[in-house]
Amino acid sequence: MQVLEAGSRTTARRVFRIARTLQPFALRLNPRHATETACLTARHDRTMPVRPGCVVRRASQRRDTYMNSVHKMVAQYTKMLRNLDTWLVKANEFAEKRKIEPTVLLETRLYPDMRPLMFQIQSACDGAKFFVARLSGKEPPKHPDTEKTLDEVRARIRTVVDYCNGFGESDFNGAEERAVPLGFMPGKGLRGTDFINELNLPNTYFHLSMAYAILRKSGVELGKQDFLGSLNLIDI
Repeated sequence: MQVLEAGSRTTARRVFRIARTLQPFALRLNPRHATETACLTARHDRTMPVRPGCVVRRASQRRDTYMNSVHKMVAQYTKMLRNLDTWLVKANEFAEKRKIEPTVLLETRLYPDMRPLMFQIQSACDGAKFFVARLSGKEPPKHPDTEKTLDEVRARIRTVVDYCNGFGESDFNGAEERAVPLGFMPGKGLRGTDFINELNLPNTYFHLSMAYAILRKSGVELGKQDFLGSLNLIDI
């Protein structure tokens, strides 16, 4: 069997020529795999007609789709921060009605060895801030976590929402493969996709959930719809 030199220009052409040759036989065995083979071949051989049901996406199209999906996640993050701000409005009303200092709520924890409400709010803000900054290759603004009151931490939420809204879809060009440094692990990082799926998304929603849970535990009247916020309903 002939061994093809890795990286040679003819290697890819020969592989896909073989795929074209085997395609009729594959169709008899498994039509689905045959279609996948045709799609794969068509991506590299523009002279080959595309089989019905095969969608061929060029690399630029895939990048555009990814940038669009990342930008939509920014909108979801800012929506959740606005939801968080609404919970705090209700928390303030609850404190006034019960004649409780709002700072008592900000210091409340689910369990003694867990972080208080203030920390959960600050961390949720950081999650959204780091999402847009890291995936766009920019340096995030610094927030020293000096908030002490409800008004101060609500102002931080508004600041982060405004910061996130300043990013457009094109800012996330290359986000999928961008190396994202991890501040808590010097010298280590994650690819953009892994940063989203394995760290930033679950971590941000963790802190949002903890903030919600602390407020509910304290007696603030919140429900699931307060967590979810508005829905873009359609007629079906």
